[in-house]
Amino acid sequence: MKIKRRDISKAILALSPLVVLSSSFDGTLRRLYKRYKGELPELRTYVMFNLFGAPARWVYDNNFKPHGNDEVKFNKSIFTNYAASTENHYDPFSSATEYSTIPYKTHHMTKMWESMVYFRGQKVPMTKILDNMLTIRGVMQGTNAHPVGNVKQICVRNGELSLSGLVADASTRPIPAISLGQSPAGQAFTSELGQVQLDISYDNSSPQSNLIHFLTRSFLPDSLERTPSSEQAKNVLNLPADFDAIAEYERLIKKYTDILHHTSQTCPIAGLTDKPLLVKEFSAPSKEQLLRDLKKFTAEGTLVLETDYSKALSTCYIGGNGFVQKQFAFAEFVLLNKISSSLVLSPPKGSEICLSDIELERGVYKAEDLKIVERDGRFVIDLPNSKAAGKKQLNINLDCHGVGSFFNVISSSMFFQGYTACMMELIETLKEHSTAQDNLFENTVIHLASEFDRAVKQNEADSDHYPNSNPTSLFSGLIQKFKIIGNIRVSSEYHNQDLTLGEAAPVAEHNNELLLTENVLSSISTVLGGRELSFRHPSILQVKDKSITTHFNEPKNIPS
Repeated sequence: MKIKRRDISKAILALSPLVVLSSSFDGTLRRLYKRYKGELPELRTYVMFNLFGAPARWVYDNNFKPHGNDEVKFNKSIFTNYAASTENHYDPFSSATEYSTIPYKTHHMTKMWESMVYFRGQKVPMTKILDNMLTIRGVMQGTNAHPVGNVKQICVRNGELSLSGLVADASTRPIPAISLGQSPAGQAFTSELGQVQLDISYDNSSPQSNLIHFLTRSFLPDSLERTPSSEQAKNVLNLPADFDAIAEYERLIKKYTDILHHTSQTCPIAGLTDKPLLVKEFSAPSKEQLLRDLKKFTAEGTLVLETDYSKALSTCYIGGNGFVQKQFAFAEFVLLNKISSSLVLSPPKGSEICLSDIELERGVYKAEDLKIVERDGRFVIDLPNSKAAGKKQLNINLDCHGVGSFFNVISSSMFFQGYTACMMELIETLKEHSTAQDNLFENTVIHLASEFDRAVKQNEADSDHYPNSNPTSLFSGLIQKFKIIGNIRVSSEYHNQDLTLGEAAPVAEHNNELLLTENVLSSISTVLGGRELSFRHPSILQVKDKSITTHFNEPKNIPS
């Protein structure tokens, strides 16, 4: 299509804030020239929800049994639910655990997907979002460190072109790329044409530091009025003259806060919190076994021994400092108003909270302060006479080192349930604002990323990194059928255990090679409409007739 001179002038005017935002005017001109020559088409909008810290994903989208009957080697630490029981409650100390799935169309998902979420005044199945979701499992990360692993979710290596930079280089929107919060992936932005990324923190302790206020004032010249109501800011961001950006953002915050609250309070998780979590007693045949079994209740290096865990969990919030609702509110605001082409949404700081404000009745304990008595040949914890620390409130981090198997499964499941409810609302909003001429959801690719999945040690005391398993999920209008791709090994040797952990296995359709994170990056960049980020690691996804396709066959569990 021939580009008119006036269109170039309009583009220069639209991009003028970028000249103020950085000194890279040369990059801006090169980008405009490439667009004029037809060498740089606009790409799809990229949105990364970056879960820096890596909560356990084998409860959510890293499915070990995609067909329901796949061979797995089960370990009691890697579970999705408590075994069926005739009791009216689960006893998390003594109840058996399982790795269960539920069928959904041609694939199975983990047990928690049987749960409901709060959506626009009613409870709906979590599975509502699956039709627009594609999961790639069995991906080898190749690095065991949080920072490097997180960077590799967005670029092959630090300093090379990132997914966010790829999209920014082709953007004509007021701010080509935005990063919210702190994560190595957010800080790894690299552009080939000298574009810059606007970095925003979560601080909104005053009206002047509200996220949207910062967005509308941060790149304007000092000579202009730096308020979200200024005509200059609204013109730059293409906002209507009577638009109250701050009020709209606060409305969105409330909307997503309500979604999280009603989901956590009214929608129990199937097999985990759909019955009360009550402990009859902490007892075992020997003192040594008792102390080992207690380690599943480890949190922050201490033991959390409640007789009614449901009561404690009923007080908690999803995410720390409200960052989850802020992420989704910010994403909706930016996407609907077409402010940016690239969003990287990370937690506020390096170590962020998964569940916050869990109110404890008894406090926390150290093993040496427990009073253990023998009754009828069994060793029992005498809680009333054990010495508890004064701390009565508990937070569980996304980075769940030092978190036992009970809290690891419960906190990750509650977090992902709330995240799904918010994602469902965002997706539905994009669909509602789509038209035949401008399909927002079809032109957006949402990338759910963390640096790796986790593994729980054999003693159930804490969890560790598992870089051999790096699942990725994508959401887009280009995905019109739920799909799982990628092979895993049945046996994963880990801390002298032989169990299934989602470790990458060779794929026949991939020259019998392992699927690497670099292949995932090339796949996402291809879906966005750009070039593959790693030429040595080709894309496994293609876009044909406005739909994502793959040459991979059914996912398999490969015996060792």
